[in-house]
Amino acid sequence: MAVFKEGYEMSRANNVQVIEGPATEVTFRLEPTERPLQSPPTVATQISAGSFIEPTIFHHHNHEVMTAMLQDYAHRYPHITYLYSIGQSVQGRDLWVMEISDNPGAHEQGEPEFRYVGNIHGNEVVGRELIINMIQFLCENYGHSPEITDLVDKTRIHLLPSINPDGYAKAKEGDVQGEVGRANANNVDLNRDFPDQFYEREGTLQPETKAGIQWTLAYPFVLSAGLHGGSLVANYPYDSDKLMKVMYSKCPDDAVYIQLSEAYSFEHPTMHLGHPNTQCPNVYPDETFDEGITNGAAWYNIRGGFQDWTYLHSNCFEITLELGCVKYPKGEDLPSYWNDNKMAMLKFIQQAHKGVKGFVLNPNGVGISNATIRVTGIDHNITTARDGDYWRLLIPNSYEITAFADGYAPQTQTVTVLEDWAVQVNFTLLLASSIDPQVTVPESSDPLTMPDAKWDRIYNFNLQQNFTKYLSNIDLQKKMAELRAMYSDIITLKQIGISRNNQNIVGLEMRVSNRTVNKPKVALFGGLHGNQPVGRELLWRLAQHLGEGYKQGDHLITNLLTTTTILIIPALDVDGFTIASEGKCEDTYRGDSFAESFLQNDAGHMPERPEVTAMKDLFGLDKFSLVLAIESGGVFTRYPLDNGDSTEDDDLLFDLASQYSLAHPTMHVGELCGDKAMTGGISRGSDWHRALNTIQDYVYLKQNSFMVTAHVTCCLYPDHDKLKKAWRENLEPLKTFLHLIHQGIHGHIHTVMNEPIAGATLKLQGHTMNISVDPQTAEFHRVLPPGKHYLIATAPGFMTVRRQVDIMPNQLTHITINLERELNVSYHDYNKMEVMMRTLSQKYPGLTNFKTIGRSHDLLQLWSLEISKQTGEHLPGKPEIKFIAGMHGNEVVGRELLLALAEYLLKNYQKDDIVTKLVDHTHIHFVPDMNPEGSEAAKSTEGTCVGNTGKLNTHGVDLDRDFPSNISGIIDEKVPEDETNYVMKWMNSRPFVMSVALYGGTLMVRYPYNTKDTAGKPSITPDNDVFQHLAQTYANLHPSMHLGTPACPNNVGEEFDGGIIHGASWLPYSGSMQDYNYDYLNCLELDVFVECCNYPQAKALKGLWENHQASLVEMISQVHQGIKGFVVDREREEPIEDAIISIEGREHHARTHKDGDFWKILLPGSYQVTVKADGYADKTELIHVQAEKATEVHFKLRYDKRIMGLPPVIFVILTAVIVALLVVLIIFFVVKIYRSSNTAKMKRGFYRLDGEKMYQEEYNDRVALRDFNSKDQLLSNEYHDFTDSESDNEIMFNRTS
Repeated sequence: MAVFKEGYEMSRANNVQVIEGPATEVTFRLEPTERPLQSPPTVATQISAGSFIEPTIFHHHNHEVMTAMLQDYAHRYPHITYLYSIGQSVQGRDLWVMEISDNPGAHEQGEPEFRYVGNIHGNEVVGRELIINMIQFLCENYGHSPEITDLVDKTRIHLLPSINPDGYAKAKEGDVQGEVGRANANNVDLNRDFPDQFYEREGTLQPETKAGIQWTLAYPFVLSAGLHGGSLVANYPYDSDKLMKVMYSKCPDDAVYIQLSEAYSFEHPTMHLGHPNTQCPNVYPDETFDEGITNGAAWYNIRGGFQDWTYLHSNCFEITLELGCVKYPKGEDLPSYWNDNKMAMLKFIQQAHKGVKGFVLNPNGVGISNATIRVTGIDHNITTARDGDYWRLLIPNSYEITAFADGYAPQTQTVTVLEDWAVQVNFTLLLASSIDPQVTVPESSDPLTMPDAKWDRIYNFNLQQNFTKYLSNIDLQKKMAELRAMYSDIITLKQIGISRNNQNIVGLEMRVSNRTVNKPKVALFGGLHGNQPVGRELLWRLAQHLGEGYKQGDHLITNLLTTTTILIIPALDVDGFTIASEGKCEDTYRGDSFAESFLQNDAGHMPERPEVTAMKDLFGLDKFSLVLAIESGGVFTRYPLDNGDSTEDDDLLFDLASQYSLAHPTMHVGELCGDKAMTGGISRGSDWHRALNTIQDYVYLKQNSFMVTAHVTCCLYPDHDKLKKAWRENLEPLKTFLHLIHQGIHGHIHTVMNEPIAGATLKLQGHTMNISVDPQTAEFHRVLPPGKHYLIATAPGFMTVRRQVDIMPNQLTHITINLERELNVSYHDYNKMEVMMRTLSQKYPGLTNFKTIGRSHDLLQLWSLEISKQTGEHLPGKPEIKFIAGMHGNEVVGRELLLALAEYLLKNYQKDDIVTKLVDHTHIHFVPDMNPEGSEAAKSTEGTCVGNTGKLNTHGVDLDRDFPSNISGIIDEKVPEDETNYVMKWMNSRPFVMSVALYGGTLMVRYPYNTKDTAGKPSITPDNDVFQHLAQTYANLHPSMHLGTPACPNNVGEEFDGGIIHGASWLPYSGSMQDYNYDYLNCLELDVFVECCNYPQAKALKGLWENHQASLVEMISQVHQGIKGFVVDREREEPIEDAIISIEGREHHARTHKDGDFWKILLPGSYQVTVKADGYADKTELIHVQAEKATEVHFKLRYDKRIMGLPPVIFVILTAVIVALLVVLIIFFVVKIYRSSNTAKMKRGFYRLDGEKMYQEEYNDRVALRDFNSKDQLLSNEYHDFTDSESDNEIMFNRTS
């Protein structure tokens, strides 16, 4: 329903219901279209924990219950609430919003509007319930708490509990990290459905998305938060970038968003700690967030998110709040979520009162709607609301703020924003037509249009600029000499080379001389094409700007020049410039160009231009970390490759281009040149114009440096009067680019004694190109995009080390990488092996547990070494992996590889981040020699490739055929050897998830089964896909194993596809340890055959260790794949031991340990997982497994009170009936026995005969004798003496024939 009247704004009433009985009352509030300025609300009161009326009912609300609750509160608190629907879901459910304000249903002048949005992912329900709690809290505390009353009086608060009620209807309570119910009824993820700045979406918007968009545009929201679940962090824009890579994607209001996010995080008791794993230690154990906040794209990249769309298309600033690891917690856990988030939610609402606020008015004092508010230096404008009121969130600082509107002259004011509440700044704009030409119009604050003197004062250290002409080559050299003289303490002239026509090519090298020897270097050059001279003019002015900034003590410039060497070459193609013509915008002639001849020698073209030779010599002499070229022919920034597709450094190159584009006032919006514009103002070179042999590609491919090219004007050679605009537009981007030199890493590669390692190399994991390391000082510097990166440091004679670095925007991370000397891998007999293991245990007592797990037949100990952060006992939730070698005593390489692996892990703990993480989160066990007698017997056979000396144990038994086997359905009952027996006992004592056994004799990885089935066919395990993946992973990391052609002397033609093989398809046999692990222990074991020779020469061990190191370490990482979790009693929260975890479609199950924890290695995909335990109801969940880390799943089982499959009451009744029947049967038999006994117990002697009875008997005899056919009846009668004798001869006689 709608009501309207001339001079008033139309008012609507949604969802009016008319029922039988009294008329439904509807009240409409009409507001005048033009209202005089009212006094804005005073600042809000600080809220602190105090005496509040707290919600008392905590449970999950389905849509119907939630609707009834909202309607009830709207009815009970009509003076502060207004319930409305912004639309309906796919399935017709209303998207309810509860407005809470002292004047509900209307926007009040000067009052900011705030919103919380919940449940955009239907299975993430914490936000939904918190918003419902907040509705109760605000309503019930209004008039009771002065702070809450003040907040409601001065803020119009909109609360949307669920924008995805259909998804919620499908979600299941107890979901930790699932997907059921995440999407809407059309199976669309609503937080991927909004229009995206980098991606053209397809299809129509979902109805919930449309409702969210229309709602956002209909209200002047200032601040918003979307409430999600799955982690514990405050996430701010942007969520996406052009490359869809995990990298920091900064919006113009990055600083404001950091302040907003921290406001929530620091008020939350644990979010600000930055460790979500404290709440859910097993969901994402390694996930951390500095201060509990993150840039969205730096965490993970999404397209079509609500928060990015909101920021880009409205005045509203929105963040995303991840409220916990568990997406759909149990109802009993909801009070703790409310207690953790209540104060943070209130404090975040108050952030709408920060920054600047006010009105934009016409000369009559009436508000101007849709006027623009621009903050100088921040490329994000907002507009005024209907009454001319505005709110602009800002961090504390001084700003120039300009208000302008169509038909009015703009006005600028300087404002200082304070820490506490918003400062009010009102603007009264004069009509443009009414301004007297004699009256001075307020100066523009737009950097592009403000007067020269003002711009020079604000932005250029009062340096006056002359744009009356382009400097000739001679004038340019004079200007450079002049700059050298003016700023001689920081500028030196550098001869770069001579052009073909013998003109000098000169550069300006800028730096502050100090003791820092290896400063990172940046090169900027222009005039690469003679007919594109804008870069010449910009770069000499930049040198002047930097020199004057240093002279006047500008902090940023001083710091930049103190820590960086900057080389500025204004003009390269000096010959071409002399013949180019000003004003030619589309001239295809570029002078006598050499710009596309830097890789010509590679293509066989000669000779080389002297300018090209000079630049190549320069790049060969000086290692530049960053390079920027200034060209024309568009307004965008280009990055490599110009003749090729993506590179391994696209994330960095894209970031460099993006930073320049974003700092430019118009480039990032895709400025149109002719009919062409670049999305986001950036482009890969080959996407714009494929070109061969460019300097940009040369710098990247040949010099391993990072170069981008800024195209700064559409016109190639614009008229000189366009230079001022180009200079003003590009000064800030140029400085931004220079400062990027300090975003990344800087450090040294040292020994553990902190001595530089000459010849060290460094590269990023997954990259082929090395990072430049100084050959003498081992110092390095590398620009990196924001995010997490792994560095790999190597040096001859040292062990490789990997370090993780977290790069923050505009910050340089300093790191020293310490390398350990490489291992001395040699043979160890039994005694030396024991000494080495014992020595490692003594040297690293906090990380090791050295013990014997049993003994051989000849009483040699079977030594074991456990490595972990906590050893001795199984730590619940930490997986266990074991490495075993020496089962065949003559195959000794495995023993040495395991000893080397143990030493490698211990020496690199807290030096190598990968090793540290593995040791911290894994129980790693080593048994290097399972057959010590055999290995001792084989000592004399060193250098022998084949042979069986020492292969068997003392009894002549092959231990790898000695384990129980039931693969054919027949359980082997043979008595195992001592070694086998003790190893089995040890393996049963810990919940091993994975095992690696090392053998010799060939080069490949074998996976089970090793026996054939009853039909004689090779037996396949239910986890065959997992085994193949694990085996192939090992083989692929070995330099030659994956080739599958070991070429062993004893089997020259033997081949293994991919370097792996199914055991029973190769050499089938029974009794293997591998099959025993799988069938009896649920442990996945790989058998790695490490070398053709059983006992190679000792000198070969070093190479063998180097070949297998990466594969062995990776096996420890692989144990962290699949699913993991705990199974506990739902009511008592106690672990359930021996619960069965089954995967649909796999006839092989995992079981829980005594602590209730379990692990199951699975490949990425979706699985139906069912948990069963005696006495409990089964539980099934759909689990999504991702690569690289295990998905954690916690199962809480409900105790099944049924007895023998029956409900307790039925069982008791049935039992009572059975007992009663038994009692009746017992009584019956007792009575019967008793009667029989009494009949037999007559006393001995004579008794008076019973005449009547005798007569009857005689009568019967007579009757019987009458009938010859009845003679048998007569003969069957018996005659007794009735005595109490216990003799068996109670029958005195029988009538016989």
